Amino acid sequence: MSARVEDAPRALPAPIDVRLGELLAAKAAPGAGVIVARTAELLSCERLRGRSSLLIEEWAGRPPAGAEDEGRSESAPLPKAREWIAALRASGLAGDGRVVTPLVLTPGGRVYLHRYWRAERRLTERIRARLAAPPEEEDFDRLAPLFRRLFTGARERPDLRSVAAAAVLRGRFAVLSGGPGTGKTTAVAQIIALLLERDPGARIALAAPTGKAAARLSAAVAGPSSLTDTLRARPPAPACTLHRLLDYSPREDRFRRNAEHPLAADAVILDEASMVDLLLMDALFDAVSPHARILLVGDSGQLASVETGYVLGDLCAAAQPPGKSPAFAAAWSRLSGDTLPAGRAVSSLRDACVELAWNWRFSEQQRIGAFAEAVRAGRAEAACATLEAAGEDLIHLSPARCPRAAQAVEELLPELRRVVEASDADEALQSLSDIRILCAVRRGPWGVEAFNAAAEEALRRCGHPARGLFYPGRPVLITASDYALSLFNGDLGVLWPKDGALCAWFRRPDGTLRSIAPPRLPPHETAWAMTVHKAQGSEFGSVLLVLPDRDSPLLTRELLYTGITRARRAVRLLASSQTIALCVARSAARPSGLCEGLT
Repeated sequence: MSARVEDAPRALPAPIDVRLGELLAAKAAPGAGVIVARTAELLSCERLRGRSSLLIEEWAGRPPAGAEDEGRSESAPLPKAREWIAALRASGLAGDGRVVTPLVLTPGGRVYLHRYWRAERRLTERIRARLAAPPEEEDFDRLAPLFRRLFTGARERPDLRSVAAAAVLRGRFAVLSGGPGTGKTTAVAQIIALLLERDPGARIALAAPTGKAAARLSAAVAGPSSLTDTLRARPPAPACTLHRLLDYSPREDRFRRNAEHPLAADAVILDEASMVDLLLMDALFDAVSPHARILLVGDSGQLASVETGYVLGDLCAAAQPPGKSPAFAAAWSRLSGDTLPAGRAVSSLRDACVELAWNWRFSEQQRIGAFAEAVRAGRAEAACATLEAAGEDLIHLSPARCPRAAQAVEELLPELRRVVEASDADEALQSLSDIRILCAVRRGPWGVEAFNAAAEEALRRCGHPARGLFYPGRPVLITASDYALSLFNGDLGVLWPKDGALCAWFRRPDGTLRSIAPPRLPPHETAWAMTVHKAQGSEFGSVLLVLPDRDSPLLTRELLYTGITRARRAVRLLASSQTIALCVARSAARPSGLCEGLT
């Protein structure tokens, strides 16, 4: 069971939240100022937690966060839902969206700032329109031979990657979700091959929210180019960031690609879609022609975007329980020659959404896979039982055993030394990709800063000059993209000598190395340890995942799941049993009207 909203730590309103409430209260009808102020303040505070709306029923009758501590006059409990809604309607500032008002109140009792209501409403309508488009199945018999060749030898029946491919071929909107190692990028390459087989001139745009994710998508698609002659002869253009795809203008703070100037693409494939917020997803759908296809690819169990909304999570939730309609099953059978179970009352959204289940990465590290699945499903007892029964691939470190960062790092010292004692930059980068410390927070005794300092201190005790910003073997994490240098936020490099001087070395998508003088680097930081958020989309041989001993809104099952699944081979989890259980029980899900509008 998910933790209720009152179980999560509630942040005190920031000055900007209070100021918004004051500004709207001054414009409210007489007698409605107090409830308008409190609504706007709470709504602003919730938006900073990533929620696009405020569900009144969820908060009715509760005291506002921090009111008693600050001695504020508004410390009385919030009104009951019916009174609250009536007061907002009488305020003159909350409408139904047909006329622009600062607040929008829906029939279901959700309150929005108008900008987010408009984005959610437009996105819902565009997805529904795509789902309502007639299916395209006329050429399925012609595509069947290639389809069957691409999807042979699967370990699961039916091969869900082939089901996702059928959804893309058949409709104008599809979602492909699944955990790390489930074959999403392989499926994307197979889908591209089929789209090009259908139309060799098809314009396929590949995009991701970050430069690092875009580079990884390009490399993944280029790898299996032998899938078809068409894909080898005419591969799609390299993936780019969403902002670059939509031609974002920082000076004008707008996207130049929109409904009036749409993208020249017949299909758009967006990877790492869990990281894309509501406003950016709305901008994407605005810029894609209604006749083009959109495929969203990602992991709905991972951390959501740092901005407002969680579109991928809402879509996957609205598509539950999984199942396919008889019409979809018949179309898939024409392509595959196999039989797909079908249900009668299946929505078009459920036909369009596919979640991969078989995990290729954890087929040998089954304890990690079982633990990650229990965490994602919110099964605390199963997660704890798996953790306590774990072997070398999954180790639980109690804070009592490692009460300080220095003691936890000591167990990793052999792996850290392999980085700084490597024979060359190539070996250093390889060793660096084999170990990583992941933290939930940046500061404090269990944060990134403390563990980076502990790692350097441990190396100094071994005689290595790990001090300051420039020393051989120092891992550097790029924190701001530089397109001129082809370095992107999240890229990882290492300082290593070249002709007697230190250079920063990075691995290209094709595996070769390149060096850059440290003064030319864009903003970066030391990366023996990094936050789980920064590690999203990456993978390492083994991971030390550190959770703080104090409660925090960051401690959710999504954070724990994301951190655990960064490892290919082994995980050490440094956290108390109570903290682990708390994480598993608490979800960072951001319920919105999008899910309601699509079911």
